[in-house]
Amino acid sequence: MIKFFDGFAENSGEVLVYHFDRDTGEFLGKGLVHVSEGCGLAPGQTLDAPPRAKKGHVIIRDADKWVQVKEHQGPVYSTETGEEVARSWRGELPEHLTNEPRPSIHHHWKAGVWELDQLAAATYEREQASAAARAYLAQTDWYVIRQQETGKSIPVDVLERRQSARAAAGAGHV
Repeated sequence: MIKFFDGFAENSGEVLVYHFDRDTGEFLGKGLVHVSEGCGLAPGQTLDAPPRAKKGHVIIRDADKWVQVKEHQGPVYSTETGEEVARSWRGELPEHLTNEPRPSIHHHWKAGVWELDQLAAATYEREQASAAARAYLAQTDWYVIRQQETGKSIPVDVLERRQSARAAAGAGHV
């Protein structure tokens, strides 16, 4: 068995060490390493065993101790823009991030949840319906021109749909 004094091995041999990522502190695993007399452990290695992680947590080496931090798997989103944010850390999320994706452009972060701006959503839906109605009218204008130039009737289903489209186009106020 190897003994250490002030971080240096008093004799040579193999020792069980616990590895952690030097940048993030994340526990990576354990293994045997050879240590020569008078030498210490390599960076990212320690002799003390980490605790077992609780569900939803990861083990991180913080300075000279192991700590458990909450693990948030998957993408995170900005509560300001709703956009996915690249994440390079473990632990609690800052207040401006959430695990919940923004359901639509009409949702805004309020009191810890995405809240629908119903007025904006309704306005958007009216504008979309109006745009679709105007597009239908533009696509079927040739029937009207043909009727004026040749006298050939517009099919009844097209007339009825154009009438509905005119009402929908006006409802969008665009």
